[in-house]
Amino acid sequence: MPHMYRKRSRQYQMDAIKATNHLDHVGFFVHVRYGKTIITLRRIQQWGFKSPNLILCPGSAIQSWLDDCKEEGYSVLELEGPKKHRIEQLQCSKIYDYYVTNKESHLSIGDELKTVPWNTVVVDESRFLAGQSKYSRYCINNFRDVNHRITLTGTPDFRDNLDYYNQLKFLRHDILPYTNFWHFRNSAFNCFGYTMIMKKKHEDILKKTISENCVVVGRNDFNGGRTPEYHRIYAKMPRKLQKEYDKCERAFVLEGKKMTMKTLYATVRFQWLMRMCGGFIDGENVWEGKYKVLKSLFDDNKDEQFVVACRFKEEIYYLQSKFKKSVAYCGDVEKKERRVIIENFKQKKIQYLFLMPQTVAHGVNLASATNFVRYSQPSGHEITEQSEKRLFTLDDENVYHIYDILVKDTVDEDARESFLNNESSRNQFNRAIQRCR
Repeated sequence: MPHMYRKRSRQYQMDAIKATNHLDHVGFFVHVRYGKTIITLRRIQQWGFKSPNLILCPGSAIQSWLDDCKEEGYSVLELEGPKKHRIEQLQCSKIYDYYVTNKESHLSIGDELKTVPWNTVVVDESRFLAGQSKYSRYCINNFRDVNHRITLTGTPDFRDNLDYYNQLKFLRHDILPYTNFWHFRNSAFNCFGYTMIMKKKHEDILKKTISENCVVVGRNDFNGGRTPEYHRIYAKMPRKLQKEYDKCERAFVLEGKKMTMKTLYATVRFQWLMRMCGGFIDGENVWEGKYKVLKSLFDDNKDEQFVVACRFKEEIYYLQSKFKKSVAYCGDVEKKERRVIIENFKQKKIQYLFLMPQTVAHGVNLASATNFVRYSQPSGHEITEQSEKRLFTLDDENVYHIYDILVKDTVDEDARESFLNNESSRNQFNRAIQRCR
C-alpha cells in the first residue's frame, strides 16, 4: 500500500525527487526554508521505504525533524541523554522508522551505530563534513555499506570550494578522481599565500560532479514567498569615545615577528573593538547609541514582533532587561526551554526575541515575525545568511525587513562589507552550478 502523505508537495519538491530517481545516493542543496526535510523523507519513501533510517543533524534542527517525521506518519525516536541511555535506546526491541541525533552526541556511540543495518543515513547541514575533522572522517568511513546516503544543506554556495570535497565523498567514495582531501587540495588549487584559486580544469570536474549527483533548489525554482528588504541604520559614538576607539584601532598592535601571535592578537583586538561598537568595555555598558536606535525602531513598530541577533551575551542580557515581553535565547538556555521559547514566539506570546544567531542557524522557524535586526554582526558568513532566513516562508508574499545597526568607520561596518563582498564571490560559483543542471 503506498504511503499517504499528510502534506501536499510543491512542484519544485516533486521535481527534485524525480531528478534523483536514478541515484542511490544524493546531495540536496536546498535554499533555507524550502522544505528540505520533506524532500528527503519523500525521496527515501520513493526508493522503497525500509526501516531503520538515521538522521544526523545540528541540535537546533532536531525538533524540526521530529515534527516532520510525525506529520508524515513515521515513527521516530530522538537519541538523547547520557551515552548509556542512547545505547539502550538503540538496543530496544522496538524498531523505529527514523532515529534522530545530533552530530556531537553520535560520535560517542559510533561503534554501536555502526552495527545497526541502516537503510539510509542522512547528514543534515552537511557543511559540517568539510575539512578533516573527526566527525567528517567518521561519517565517510563508517556508513559506506548503507543502501542510501543523503547530504543536505541550505547554503550550497560555500565560501571555499574545498568544502564540497567531503560532502561528495560521503555520497560515494569514488565520486571524485582524487585519492584523498590533501590530493584534491594540492592538485586542484593554486595557492597565493593564504589565498587559494581553483584551477579551471578541476573546477569543471567539480561542477560536473555536483550537477550529476546533487540537486540545487533555489529562489529561481519557486516564484513566491517572502521578499527580504534590507536597511542600514547608523548609531554614532560620542566624540570622546570615538577618539578612544580610533586610538585603540591604530595602537592595538603586537610588537614581534611571530605571525601566529600577530594573528591571535588581531583576533582579540577585533572582538574587543566589536564589543566597544555595541557599547561595552570589559563587560560594562559605556554608551547606549545602538540601544537608542533599537528602541526607536521598536517604538515605530509597536505591535510587531522582532528577532534581534547579538554577537555577545552581554548585549543580549542588557537588551532583555530594557524591554518587556522579551526573552534571551543563547547557549545558557537549556534545550527543552529553547523549544518552549520558540513555540511561544510562534504563538506571539513573546514580542522581542534577543538571541545569538548561531542558536537559530538551523531548523528553527521564526516566520511569525517580519523584522530581523542585527544588533552586532555575527561571526561567520553562513551563520549570517542562515539566521536571517529563519523569517522566510513560502506561505505568504509579504516583505520581511532586515535591519543592520552599524557604527560608521569601525570594524562593525567592515564586517558587514566583508559579508557582502563574500556573498558576491560565492554566488558566482553557485550560479555556475545552476547552469550545469
